[in-house]
Amino acid sequence: MSFGQLILACVRVIVLFAIIGVIGYVIYDNVRADKGGDGKPAKPPTPSMPNIGDTVTMNANVVGCPSPDDVDKVRELLRTNSDRQPAASYAVEHRCMVLAKSKSFKVDTLSAQRRTACLRVPGQSQCYWTPAEAFDVPGR
Repeated sequence: MSFGQLILACVRVIVLFAIIGVIGYVIYDNVRADKGGDGKPAKPPTPSMPNIGDTVTMNANVVGCPSPDDVDKVRELLRTNSDRQPAASYAVEHRCMVLAKSKSFKVDTLSAQRRTACLRVPGQSQCYWTPAEAFDVPGR
């Protein structure tokens, strides 16, 4: 074995240890992030509810429906099916629409119990119910 081959073998071992270390850290960090300080699953922070008349900004593309019951049904279909087709079909049948990410909407009505808000789409008389975690309230 020549000196060059020895150096190359050492570099390979170092790179292998570095890769294993990074993978181990990522796994450790993901496992740790799922736990609270007492070892129980951590709960995500509860988004603050806006006031009626506030303007909110969507943080993702989200389905909004004319009825809060329809929003609950769409969310349930998305949770229980790996295929999104049943939720999409239900949304179309119940006149739901996609509220686009980064767009701003005015809060028309709130349901603190369901943690949803009915958002007014500019140029339409109908407001659309959407979950509170789907939008950001500026200044909160």
